Formats: sequence, C-alpha cells, structure tokens
Amino acid sequence: MKVAVVHQDVFITIEKPIRLIIEPWANEYILDKSGEFTVRFEGTSQDMPEIEEGEGVLLVFAPPESIYTLISSEDIVIGGSDICLPAMPSGMSTKDFMGMVGLRDTSDFS
Repeated sequence: MKVAVVHQDVFITIEKPIRLIIEPWANEYILDKSGEFTVRFEGTSQDMPEIEEGEGVLLVFAPPESIYTLISSEDIVIGGSDICLPAMPSGMSTKDFMGMVGLRDTSDFS
C-alpha cells in the first residue's frame, strides 16, 4: 500500500489583530501583530481548506484526514494539532459536516 502525504498551505497576511479559529479542533489564536502567517495542513485528502472571514475573525476549516501547524513568517511554530481529522462522508467537507451536526454556525460570517 502506498499513501501520499499532501501539503496544503493557507497564507494569511494581517494588518490589524484578528482571531484565527482552526476547525474542527476549535483552536483559537489571537494574531495581534501585523505580518504573515501560514496554516500548513498535512494529510492524505486532496480536498482544499475552506475559509470564512468576518469582522476581526478568520475561520479555517481543515480538509479531511489532516493535521495542521500554524507558523509565523519567522518560521516560529505558534500552534497546531497532531490529532488527525477523520475522513468525511463522500462529497462532504469539514465545514458541511460541522454545519450538519450543529457544531459551527457561520451564517454571521458571510
């Protein structure tokens, strides 16, 4: 059996403080200095992360079957999770699944 690891990066550039939430772990980070940050997902899914943006808040939904690391532009690891997100039902994203089971309402972020 051969398994390929997929790396997907979400690049974030901020000019004012924001609250970054990585789902489905509900991990929150206050990014309070301007600069660039990277959320790096590693896993086996080809699905892309989904992003919702609101006033002072950025939600990033991980692709299925992934872990993540939050890194500053100085290559400092700020946080992450090594608890792997499981696979989702066919055709369903992490965001869709969380909405279906009532774990995250993003209607106020659109």
